[in-house]
Amino acid sequence: TVIQACMTIFRSMGLKCVAYLKYFMPVLKDVMDICSAPGLREMLIQQFCILVATIQHFTKDYLDLIMQIMEQYWDYESLQDKIVGLLEEISRVLIDEFTPCLHKFLPKMLSVLKNKGTHSGPIMHALRVFGTAVDPYLYTIVPAIVGLFDSANSYQAILCIGHMTYIHDLSPYLLLIYQPLLVAIKSPVPEIQNTALRTCTDLFSTVEESSPFVDPLLAFLEKSAIVCPHLEETLSRLKNKQAIPREVPMEYSTHRGLDSEDLLPFETNHPRSFKSNHEILGTAWDTTWCSTKADWTEWFRKLSITMLKESPSPALRCCSGLATNYQPVALELFNPGFVSCWDSLTEEFQKTTVEYIDKAISSPTIPNEELHYLLDLAEFMERSEKTQKYTLEINKLAHLAEKICAYAKALYYREKEFKQNPSQKIVGQIISLNDALGQHEAAQGMFRYNKEKFKTKLDITLYEKLQRWIKVLKRYEELQKQKPNDLSIILGRMRCLQNLGQWEDVVALAEKALSFPSSSSNGELALFAKRASLNLGRWDDLEKYINIDKKEIDGGFYHAVLLVHRNDFGNAKKVIDMCRETAVNDLMALVGESYRRAYDVVVRIQQLTELEEVITYKTSSQERKEMIKTLWENRLAGVERNVEVWQNILSVRSLVLPPQSNPEIWVKFSNLSRKNMRFKRAEIILTQLLLGDSKLTQTASIDPKVKYVYINLLWQKDQKEEAFSNMKEWVADFPRLNVPPSRQARCYVKLAQWQLYLNDSSLNETVIPSMIQSCKLAIELDGDWHKAWHTWAIINYRVLGHYLKESESNIDPYLLHALTGFIRAISLAPTENIQDTLRLLTLWFSYGHKRIVEISIREGFDIINPDTWLSVIPQIIARIHNPLRTVKNGIQQLLINLGKRHPQALVFPITVAQRSPFKQRVTASKSIINAIRQFNPKLIQETEIVSEELIRIAILWKEKWFKGLEEASHFYYVERQESKMMAVLQPLHEMLRNGPVTQHEKAVAKAFGRDLEKAWDCCKEYSKTRKESSMNLAWDLYAHVYRIIKRHLQTEFDKLHLSNISPELMKIKDLDLAVPGTYMKTFKAGKSVISITSFAQVLKVIPSKQKPRKTIIHGSDGNEYPFLLKGNEDLRQDERVMQLFSLVNNLLESDDITSKNHLSIQRYSVIPLCSDSGLIEWLPHSDTLHELLTVYRKAHSIPIDAELTLMQRFCMKNEYFKLPLIKKLEVFEFALDNTHGEGDDLERILWLNSPNAESWLDKRTTYTRSLAVMSMVGYILGLGDRHPNNLMLNRNSGKVIHIDFGDCFEVAMLRERFAELVPFRLTRMLINALEVSGIRGTFRATCETVMRVLRDNKESMLAVLEAFVYDPLINWRLTKNPGAPSNYNGDDDEVDALLVDKQKGYSGVSTGMTGSGTTTVSNASGLTLPQYSESSEDFLYSDENSLDEEGYDHGKFEHRALKIIERVSYKLSGRDFPGQTLSVEKQVDLLIKQATSHELLCQAYLGWCPYW
Repeated sequence: TVIQACMTIFRSMGLKCVAYLKYFMPVLKDVMDICSAPGLREMLIQQFCILVATIQHFTKDYLDLIMQIMEQYWDYESLQDKIVGLLEEISRVLIDEFTPCLHKFLPKMLSVLKNKGTHSGPIMHALRVFGTAVDPYLYTIVPAIVGLFDSANSYQAILCIGHMTYIHDLSPYLLLIYQPLLVAIKSPVPEIQNTALRTCTDLFSTVEESSPFVDPLLAFLEKSAIVCPHLEETLSRLKNKQAIPREVPMEYSTHRGLDSEDLLPFETNHPRSFKSNHEILGTAWDTTWCSTKADWTEWFRKLSITMLKESPSPALRCCSGLATNYQPVALELFNPGFVSCWDSLTEEFQKTTVEYIDKAISSPTIPNEELHYLLDLAEFMERSEKTQKYTLEINKLAHLAEKICAYAKALYYREKEFKQNPSQKIVGQIISLNDALGQHEAAQGMFRYNKEKFKTKLDITLYEKLQRWIKVLKRYEELQKQKPNDLSIILGRMRCLQNLGQWEDVVALAEKALSFPSSSSNGELALFAKRASLNLGRWDDLEKYINIDKKEIDGGFYHAVLLVHRNDFGNAKKVIDMCRETAVNDLMALVGESYRRAYDVVVRIQQLTELEEVITYKTSSQERKEMIKTLWENRLAGVERNVEVWQNILSVRSLVLPPQSNPEIWVKFSNLSRKNMRFKRAEIILTQLLLGDSKLTQTASIDPKVKYVYINLLWQKDQKEEAFSNMKEWVADFPRLNVPPSRQARCYVKLAQWQLYLNDSSLNETVIPSMIQSCKLAIELDGDWHKAWHTWAIINYRVLGHYLKESESNIDPYLLHALTGFIRAISLAPTENIQDTLRLLTLWFSYGHKRIVEISIREGFDIINPDTWLSVIPQIIARIHNPLRTVKNGIQQLLINLGKRHPQALVFPITVAQRSPFKQRVTASKSIINAIRQFNPKLIQETEIVSEELIRIAILWKEKWFKGLEEASHFYYVERQESKMMAVLQPLHEMLRNGPVTQHEKAVAKAFGRDLEKAWDCCKEYSKTRKESSMNLAWDLYAHVYRIIKRHLQTEFDKLHLSNISPELMKIKDLDLAVPGTYMKTFKAGKSVISITSFAQVLKVIPSKQKPRKTIIHGSDGNEYPFLLKGNEDLRQDERVMQLFSLVNNLLESDDITSKNHLSIQRYSVIPLCSDSGLIEWLPHSDTLHELLTVYRKAHSIPIDAELTLMQRFCMKNEYFKLPLIKKLEVFEFALDNTHGEGDDLERILWLNSPNAESWLDKRTTYTRSLAVMSMVGYILGLGDRHPNNLMLNRNSGKVIHIDFGDCFEVAMLRERFAELVPFRLTRMLINALEVSGIRGTFRATCETVMRVLRDNKESMLAVLEAFVYDPLINWRLTKNPGAPSNYNGDDDEVDALLVDKQKGYSGVSTGMTGSGTTTVSNASGLTLPQYSESSEDFLYSDENSLDEEGYDHGKFEHRALKIIERVSYKLSGRDFPGQTLSVEKQVDLLIKQATSHELLCQAYLGWCPYW
């Protein structure tokens, strides 16, 4: 039943089913292997036959599997005719590709024929179907068939020979056939005799050499008294040498003999859709008889099956039998079954159906499970966008979702209700739902919304959802003064005290409240008291409170704890088992919604498990106890770093391990509380460790770990001066205290770091020696601790920078100390330390001429693990042509050593350097390549071929000429610079003269070569004679070529075949070269290299401006590795940005809050191939925002440019930038106000692409957080050009992914045209896709958290960004003043006009700039914008080709580079807005205001889509 249903579905889908076969075919084979039911295997082979007929030529992808099955079961006689039928079908669909099957099965088939087996008939039919494919085997086939002329299968054998006469040349076998055929003609059976005569006629009419047999045959017929007019006529014609008419008889038809109707097209014997019986559906929907839970369960079961039986869809209807026998299928298909029936209903029936469902969901007796399915149906209908007539009240749906704890669904409906009618009541409901879902940041956003919009206070219990317990506690205390005996207020206070860890106060409040007259709240009071008693170790109190409330899981758990404490292990185990059973039931109910929702129950189950382990601990030997302690430590490392989770787990362990006996774990718990901003809880834990001594900083005898943590707590509570003072006093007392050296070292490091922080902008002769002395002592105390060396290096590095502002005379000591510190820190670090490595390289490259540096670096190479340099290969290769001989030699030797150890990591980057226009770089790179070639020549050869061919196909000749002609026309007609025009065209003509290699290049040369050469001759003539007519003639020819190429690129350029564009790449097989971008991943994972086995034969061209190609590389691990091959773009800067993202991800992972929220940036491999092309790892399931919105709007009949069309009511697109700011703002806001619905596009996309509300919530949360992360990191990086084609969205996860990092360090803000004035993209569509509170909730909180992490790790960020800025291969971008955004299309239109009508001249395009050439930035909103002192003249135009022979643009970028580093430093210090040092919260607030300012957005280039 299952297989037949699947096959029906596949047949109805046609070729679309191919995508699912990779899951279905292996399962079908497994069923074949294990089935035992009679006739099942025959049916399965028949299904294979039907499947082959359905998928046609795609059968070849599964041919090996099918052949394996046929070969395995050939010896089963009952299956032979089915297998032969399958072979027939394969031959029909594969035709020429059928040969492998024939090789395998023809001997088996002939064996059956020779043995005159019972299945000879089907085999002969198959041989007829195989047609000319059997020509090479006729010498053995014909005798085998003729041998059956005297068998039971003689009729089929004679018929087969007759049919073969029309397909094959049987002349060589005439004599072999003739005599047996005469015997058959004399057969007494009329059917055989007639068939033999027919075959004889066909044989003689088709075989040319049959004339000698004519007379004997006529004599035979006359002698045998056999009359056959047709045969006699044929023989007569042969004798008279007349033409014989040929027509294939009907009996020779090769129609299928096996269940032929099943193999016909699906539509032939199946309707495209069935008609639903409304009466049957109405009976199934009727709910009038349902009153009990059992009734509702039966109603739903019958309804789900009936809808499948009555579904108009053949694919669904065929599943009804399976659904009847297997209920999960009916449940799974309930939603699509309902929708398919719904579409066929009349409006009256639809209304009746809604009434029945409304009655069902309103019934108090309907089980939660059925209610859940009906809520899923409502959600499914909305996602199917069929809700016009399926209308249920949103409020009712939300209430029902809350009732069954489907909080994600409830949140969706409450938010929808809120958008329709905002109210304070719904605000409270949304806050509660967010709290239940663990979305505390979203709850905070709703509080902010309420404060801004409603300006009133919410119920105090809602403020608890924010987990700001100290503030809420104060509010409860104020309320209790007014109502001292109000139990709700007391319970609120107890919740606050519990979360603050103030257990004594919890017990005191419980005692007071329980003394009141008995109330329904006693159970809740007792629960607080039990938890507090457990954490305080007050067992008598715990027993007292247990007796008050023994209900449900909590009462049983505390009872079990008490029994364990009293060593009543037998009863304890019984209670534990009972509690576990209850917990498991709760877990099953919650885990279906999400793991996050079920996590608290998981923790409770872990508590029960550890309670059992406590029993084991109490009854075990010391050795066993140590094993359990180790197990607990390891387990604690794996749980969520959540304060409540840790408290719950440690409270159980305290039965045998009180805090004082296990201080390390409790210190970690305190640190966890501190890092989660739970400072009061952290302080209480530390106080508990000191047995009530709260004067932590004044007690000499306290545990140093505790004191160290406490002082750190002061610093994080923003009591920085007090923390610094306490630490300074403590370290001064070290000589008389018994503090371990390692702890002393940590204190000295903290002291130095804090002193640097407090004096960051005011280093002086007092502070510097103090910091250096602290670091020196830390190193002396713990010389193997990498952080001590790192701090020593950073301090000296900063001091070095301080003194460099004055003079270079006294820097050597600090330079040496910094070098030594970085080397030791790198060598001792347990993980990758890219920031220190980059700082070390910076010092080496800058001061390599100094002898002390040369010696230090040489020594450093000996102690640093060579693998360390893998992460900074781009920076090292960028300096291989360093003018300092010692540095250059050192770099080359380092790369050669690295090439010997990791050649795969080096071959692509060094090959890129070999293609540099600078002789020094080429020479240096060649020497390294030759050194690697000596021990790995094959790898180098493969790399050179692959790299060269990928560059060739990245930019084809047509594209090169298209771009070249655009640039040349611009230089000639716009700038009037013939020399630049000639410089652009000359390389193209040289390329043409060098001759074509590939078919594509030959076609271009043949089509355009003559015109282009003639045009070039005219250009050279113009250079000599200055005759305008020569240049006009040249551009007539160039324009003709340009128009033809443009038409081709626009209409016929969707895919490329390797055979045409790179035959070398097509021939490549089984290389040693690793798949680009995989080596570092496999090396770090300890796996073998994934090498290239081949390249896909077809490349898909992406229809964007640069027309990148999607290419697939097949790896040796059997996987496909897709890449985007980009031309006309330098990817070296993108490669460096990926390094920065790697560091940021490490920082986010090491922070408790950001790691808990799984914050990270999506990275991908970037492999530059040369200065204008490279490979980018293809991101699966991801689309650009522009593509997503285009598809969505097209599907919903919304114009893609709806907003732009409204703006053009006021002015044309090209006139918009001439408007004054106030007019721009008016036009911009008019477009936004009149396209309100379109502003929700992205929000709808996230909803429609989610299978359910739980998935939607996860996607939206991921979307919000990833958008916030990249907003902050992008701001620090100064990332611009964030138009919708440079932002991608992962459809599965909702993660925002940024691409194209060509504009960094606020280059986009300083453009001459269309400057981007916002710090990051945060337009209305992005905001509307956030929570209902917009930017106030998770987005803002994530921005603040990420900015805090970045600011806390300022030195690490600056280390990477400094290396970025001073990289000679990319810093030319920073000094270049770009004229327009990357997606600016104006130039294309201008050049088009030039090449079409070149004589009219060109006057340029209005830029919207002031006369001075500086961007006019209006600030009417009062926002404080970052200030830039440089005018456009300060940015020196240069590019990579303007560098000198060594590759440096000496001194020209130094001014800009210093400004960039200073600007980044200010951002990371909160000083990016003039006149103030901002807190993280204030800094983020100002940035968000800028990003959302309409006054700034309306000045953006319209191609940036600011209205989206």
